[in-house]
Amino acid sequence: MIYPHEPTIAKFLTLLGHPVVLIGRKPISEAPRSTAVWPAEQADTVDQAALLARQYHAVYVNLNPMQSQMNTAFPAPGRSVSDAMIGRRTRVLIDIDGHNVSKEQAREQMEAIRAKIGEPLMATDSGNGFGLIYTCDLPNDDDSKRRVKTYLQQLKADFACVDTCVYGAGRLTRLIGTLNRSVIDGSRIPTSLI
Repeated sequence: MIYPHEPTIAKFLTLLGHPVVLIGRKPISEAPRSTAVWPAEQADTVDQAALLARQYHAVYVNLNPMQSQMNTAFPAPGRSVSDAMIGRRTRVLIDIDGHNVSKEQAREQMEAIRAKIGEPLMATDSGNGFGLIYTCDLPNDDDSKRRVKTYLQQLKADFACVDTCVYGAGRLTRLIGTLNRSVIDGSRIPTSLI
């Protein structure tokens, strides 16, 4: 059976532009809580992402490319992407949370951020909020981590919905084209590129 959002998954992965780890997650009460499918294990990334999307409540991928040896490695089961696995920062996520405000307020803040700093590589709708993914070219080091963290804190001063916790190089992001759980009623809602 074809997953209905495979074209969106494929487009998102193409825009992201690097091999990804596919991480499926369920709520803590359900087992197995999570699984990771590493690039070396993937025959077809889109097909495997669609399979995880059918089995798990949320599917995530690494925002930044990993060190080249990680693309052929088989880390221990249950292991996720860490900052140390990342080769270089090529993406920065500005996560506009819609958890404590209406979706419309989050959308207004997203549009204001776009007007202030320019068009992103991609804009996403997670169902609960929005994400803006911008390109960058930074080493994976402590100085870059501090710079990204400081930048997000400065944005938060003007835009209350900005999440300042997404500064790590190993940051995961929602795999757009899969379903997400609503923070309001727990229903499954589609994620999309906008």
